[in-house]
Amino acid sequence: MKNILVTLIVTAFAFQVLAQKMDNHLWLQDLEAYKTGLEQKHINVYNKISDTEFDLELEIIKSSIGNKTDFQLVMDLMRLTRKIGDGHTAISLSNI
Repeated sequence: MKNILVTLIVTAFAFQVLAQKMDNHLWLQDLEAYKTGLEQKHINVYNKISDTEFDLELEIIKSSIGNKTDFQLVMDLMRLTRKIGDGHTAISLSNI
């Protein structure tokens, strides 16, 4: 009985670790899609913020993926998006 309990705990822990890595990988994909989408669809995404500053801030967000909740990451993206400086470009909280 004790072996079954230990096996279940180890299995549950392994699934949690794998799920977290999957989430991190999906976040990285989403952040790349975010940047690509802005560059392709926005008329002048680097008018108020330089591409270097934007990339630096995006890299900071990427590096914090494992340490922040989804909500905190979305808030960071909202702050970065606000720095683009136009009222028509925003991130919605409606799906969180």
